[in-house]
Amino acid sequence: MAYIPKNRIQSNLYTAGGEYYIPGSNPDYVGYYHKLYTGKIFTGKTPSDKPNLVLLPIELYNLSEENNPTRVEVLNNFENLVYSDLKNTDNSTSVYSPQLDFPQPTKDNYKLGEFQRFFCKKRNEFSYLEISKDSYDKLVQQDPTIYFLNWEPFNIPWTLTGEREKVYIINRNIVLLTEKNKKFHGFSNYLQKEYLKYYFSTKIEENLETNGTEFENQRTGKPYIGKYHIHPEKGPMVGAKHIKKYHDYLIPINKTPLPNIQTNTRSSSGY
Repeated sequence: MAYIPKNRIQSNLYTAGGEYYIPGSNPDYVGYYHKLYTGKIFTGKTPSDKPNLVLLPIELYNLSEENNPTRVEVLNNFENLVYSDLKNTDNSTSVYSPQLDFPQPTKDNYKLGEFQRFFCKKRNEFSYLEISKDSYDKLVQQDPTIYFLNWEPFNIPWTLTGEREKVYIINRNIVLLTEKNKKFHGFSNYLQKEYLKYYFSTKIEENLETNGTEFENQRTGKPYIGKYHIHPEKGPMVGAKHIKKYHDYLIPINKTPLPNIQTNTRSSSGY
């Protein structure tokens, strides 16, 4: 195998069983293993701790041709991808784990008033990850290029526009309903209860207040504490009320600016 930097390897991991197996051999592996940045897992504390045998999710071991021939075909494809990579054969496809991805609502999404957010939950754990639609589709389709058996995909509609209080309630309710119906404990905490994330006002909202954790001044780059208002075209701005004198814009701390529906650019201050 090609050289892989140490910072791209999770070393000295240990399993007491019930998680992985060695294809064609041990149905339940117990011992040390390491994990590559691609999501592939091998025996041994590190790549230099030989032998480095492939480990696959234990769920795959229980699939039988009589019970589910379609998934056995998926299993074979899954294992072939791993083995071909080990042998350095010419195969451009690799198996990977879902990666964190932050959605970016489009202007069309804001005109519609909502968009879909995609997530996956790690099986047997209350661990969540927001992912791209492409990763979501691959998990749903059980694409053999992704570790689909380790993750359960799901999506929720997310309201973007409307009255601020109603948007907050709608998004909160859909999160709590998902948490309850699917028994996804801690999902609301994963989202940090940010039910107004990506929210865009369609009218001027005034006399709002922030504690410094939501926005930073676009001109100074410093967190903003105090009164602010939201303009339907210009977004969040400094000051309790909108005035015709120049005043600074605010941008979310996460660096994702609220979109300007009618214009593509803006300076650091406006009126």
